[in-house]
Amino acid sequence: MRVRARLRCPLLWRLFDFFETGADNKAVAKALRVSVRSVERWRVAWASEGEQSLYSKGPASLTKLRPARCRRGLGGRGSPSMTSAEAT
Repeated sequence: MRVRARLRCPLLWRLFDFFETGADNKAVAKALRVSVRSVERWRVAWASEGEQSLYSKGPASLTKLRPARCRRGLGGRGSPSMTSAEAT
C-alpha cells in the first residue's frame, strides 16, 4: 500500500520526508512551492494525527450546477442561476 501511495502522490511523500527529518517550515514551503502557513497547518495535523491526516478527504464542495444545466451549457445567457428575464 505504501509503495502504491508513494507513486500516486510523490508530493505528499516528500512532505513526510521533510517532516521526519525536521526541516523548517520556510525551507519546506520553498521546496514544495506552497505558503509557509500551509506547511505550518500540515505540520500540526501531522504531529497530532499522523500521516492519515494529510491524505485527501475529497472535494470541498459539490458542483452548484444542476446536471441538466451542465449538459446543456450556459448558451451565452450568463450564470446558471439567472432567470431568462435577467439574462436579456
